[in-house]
Formats: sequence, structure tokens, C-alpha cells
Amino acid sequence: MDRVSFEKIVEACRLPLEDDSEKILSDLNEILEVFDKIDKCNVADEPAFHPVGIPQKLREDIPKTFDNVDKLLENTSTYRFYVVGPKI
Repeated sequence: MDRVSFEKIVEACRLPLEDDSEKILSDLNEILEVFDKIDKCNVADEPAFHPVGIPQKLREDIPKTFDNVDKLLENTSTYRFYVVGPKI
């Protein structure tokens, strides 16, 4: 990445870079070089999420009914039988 593009990004993001801009620019260029190497990798074959096949041990999905629903929801806030969580 050239200096002009870097300055535009810094200005657009309103990042307060003072003396660290040269170090950050060199680090960013190193990161971009690594991504260029990754882009050149041959990934035409099937993707390998794990180098070794891992069998999945899944449990049976058996629904359960609870007799004490009122007791379970005693310490929660509910609205029309839905649990109300904090607003984010």
C-alpha cells in the first residue's frame, strides 16, 4: 500500500496517528503480503477444515417436557410467556 492510500484511510477513519504511522504502514504492508501469498494457494480441491478426519459424536435429539415451568421462570422477567432479556 502506498503512502497516499494509507493517509486517505487514516483520514477517513479519523485515526489519531502521530509518530506511529510509519510503523503501522510497514506492518500493514507485511500483512498484505501474507494475504497475497494466501491468495496464490491452490484451493481447487475439497476444503480441509481439519487435517485429520474427525468423526462427529452427536447426541440424540429427544425433546423434554418440564412439569415445573413456573418454578423455572420464577426469577426471570417474562412477557407473554417469552423470557425478556436486556436491551442492547
